[in-house]
Amino acid sequence: MLQKFLILLLCTSGLLLASCEKELKVNIPAGASKLVVEGTIENNNYPYVVLSNSIGFFDKIDLNSIKYEKGAQISVTDLTTGFSMPLQEYSLDTLVNGQLFSFVIYAPNFSGANIDSIRGQLNHSYKLNIINKGKTYESVTKIANCVLPDSIWLEPIPKTNDTAFKLRVIYNDPDTNGNYLRYKTQALRKNKSVNANEEFLTSFGSVFDDVFITGQTLPFYIDLGYSKNIDFGDTSQRKTFEYQTRIYRGDTINVEWSGIDYNTYNFWTTLEYSRNSTGNPFASPTKVSSNVKNAIGIWGGYGTKTFSIIAPN
Repeated sequence: MLQKFLILLLCTSGLLLASCEKELKVNIPAGASKLVVEGTIENNNYPYVVLSNSIGFFDKIDLNSIKYEKGAQISVTDLTTGFSMPLQEYSLDTLVNGQLFSFVIYAPNFSGANIDSIRGQLNHSYKLNIINKGKTYESVTKIANCVLPDSIWLEPIPKTNDTAFKLRVIYNDPDTNGNYLRYKTQALRKNKSVNANEEFLTSFGSVFDDVFITGQTLPFYIDLGYSKNIDFGDTSQRKTFEYQTRIYRGDTINVEWSGIDYNTYNFWTTLEYSRNSTGNPFASPTKVSSNVKNAIGIWGGYGTKTFSIIAPN
């Protein structure tokens, strides 16, 4: 009796599966375009802001599809001192992979009076105000101080005959809770290669917090950043990734180590999780957290310090 029931169940399942082969077409309505904000203020540097518009889910994504916003009124206020300065619009051209590309950026008038009063300072908070097409957008960020690693050194990567290394550090976390850090790395190669990329880049994860390590000493590896244009389905490009994420003899590695506030941390950690889980059917959908009300993006303060290490020849 049980065997007959199983055979009937399998047959029924087969009929159901066969009946589900009809092609379904689902029309997904295009969402309303939203303002995208990318703003930065760093200690000892001036603020800059880039405004663009969100791109549809099925739209082609390339440099030419970015639509920059012009004519916005933007100001930055140092809430610690009360000093406020408007930003002005600059149109710039640059070459990307041999192609001329134009973009728009908002920054201070560098020949104006009191320009240094808006230069970022540690432990100061800064308010961003944007008026664009009759709508107002605001955000506040803080340039947090940071503690550099106590020790840095290189360790050989096994099975490379001591020709490739990884960067290891010891970090002493302050005894106060709520410290957030972000880092980028720059690799200046002794042996230049077509695969070399000497920009400051991030790895799979560039931020971390001290929720579970407050006041503790933590040894860990710092992963070198890599170009986000790498196609991991291409064998040759996987080799490029391997090259970019290893340290070789004679290389100089610079690390930008930045203290950030919670909102800046939350933006980057949700963005990186979303990016790294793309294509994974088992990953939970993640909404990227924005700290600019009614817009998408980030107004981030960075208390940056830099350290370097040179691999032995």
